[in-house]
Amino acid sequence: MRQNTISVSTRTELLDAVVNTGVTPTIVQLTAQIGLGGAGFDIGSGRTLKFTSTPGNRFPLDVQAAGPIFPGGIRIDAASSLYLENIVLRAATAAAMAARC
Repeated sequence: MRQNTISVSTRTELLDAVVNTGVTPTIVQLTAQIGLGGAGFDIGSGRTLKFTSTPGNRFPLDVQAAGPIFPGGIRIDAASSLYLENIVLRAATAAAMAARC
């Protein structure tokens, strides 16, 4: 099975990787801590993504926990999959995110 591997170090690169994956299974390799701030994202239908850190590292991916809408969150379509490996997924308030981003 064909798969893509994309290395990302910024929020913009991460969001671009998620949007541009299409239906080809994709490994998204974090090379640094990334904070999503208020920019959450959707993983659309039929996508398979695996978020991991570069070998020997364990980078955090910070998502914003804010209210019932959860604007900085990750929304995954029921027909998609997101796998996390060697990633620290952290939820933070908007104030804490502003300090980190």
